[in-house]
Amino acid sequence: MSDYATNENTVTSVTPQSSSQTTTTDYYFYDRRYVSAIDYGFHNTGAICWWNSLLQTLIRLPALNLMILSMRDELYNKNRLARAYIDLLDIVDADGVDTPAQKNVAIAGASTHLLRAFAMEAQLQNKKVRLTGQESPLWGLGDFIELISDNIFRVFNNRYQVAVECIHCKHVTKAHDDKCTHIDMYEMRNATTKREFVRLILEYESDLSDHTCERCKTQSKMILRGKTHKLLMLREIITLVYDADKTAPKWFPQTLEFLSTNDQMLRYELVSIIEHSGSWNVNTGGSGHYYARIKCRNGRWYEFNDMCVTPSNSSPTSNSQILMYHLMEHSPLTDAERQSINAARAQLKSSGAQPTDTRSSDTNTQ
Repeated sequence: MSDYATNENTVTSVTPQSSSQTTTTDYYFYDRRYVSAIDYGFHNTGAICWWNSLLQTLIRLPALNLMILSMRDELYNKNRLARAYIDLLDIVDADGVDTPAQKNVAIAGASTHLLRAFAMEAQLQNKKVRLTGQESPLWGLGDFIELISDNIFRVFNNRYQVAVECIHCKHVTKAHDDKCTHIDMYEMRNATTKREFVRLILEYESDLSDHTCERCKTQSKMILRGKTHKLLMLREIITLVYDADKTAPKWFPQTLEFLSTNDQMLRYELVSIIEHSGSWNVNTGGSGHYYARIKCRNGRWYEFNDMCVTPSNSSPTSNSQILMYHLMEHSPLTDAERQSINAARAQLKSSGAQPTDTRSSDTNTQ
């Protein structure tokens, strides 16, 4: 499907499907039954607010939890982190087992218990993870996925084609980014409409570091905005990351819609905002404090600030740093959407514009 926006509410995107038999059953949609309860916070035993905010988000991502629970038999007795995480899911969703006070105590200490399991599993797998001092939830997300199972990359894996142009000979090198768990949308602050916002998801640029041209063999050092990322595939969870600039105004939409290659609409909704107050450094994580605002099982938003849980909202703030959108449904176009898309196609045809075809015959939605 071609890459162009049709109006403020409907945009085209690319979900490559190599088989006509690919169906919506390939997706884990948002299911409130797999969104954990709202009543409980996590103890902060020392500089683990980054972990608390991440964990509160993870247990409210149905696609992730459905994927992990589908592998319970495979993972439970083989992976310490997976076992601790599944135990937490069982505790938060258990009814009538404990009194509310007992349940609150059990859940409050779960964060520290999982962090220990996190460190132990990393040691067993001989993998280095960042656990000293104030870390980033973004780093924690990547380590969490890698330590449990490569299979759960699937729900986060929004695939891009990356193109790098050599500044010397102008040769363009193209490659696929096969494990894109998050999208560095450092220009996202420039978006003020849904159309602009989605444009930046469909195609964005990032910094280039130490690129060696495959043709002229010249090495280029740290060139700003040297890599062009063009979207090839969307999965269940879209994770977007702002830069550390807290002075620039931020805006983001509550919903996103993308047109797949089979003329079905992929509809996403914002479900989590991880915030950071204080200073932050891209290399060290910096100081300051992390907390999260999350959509809960009852459809309302709450702020999870370690042990403190209070009603909140999903409005942008200067502290908003990591956004997560979850796939809600994969449905046919409405009549209004189809009319809008047809009108945009006709306009493109009459103007002679040739939108880029971003379909890929060798990839699918798996």
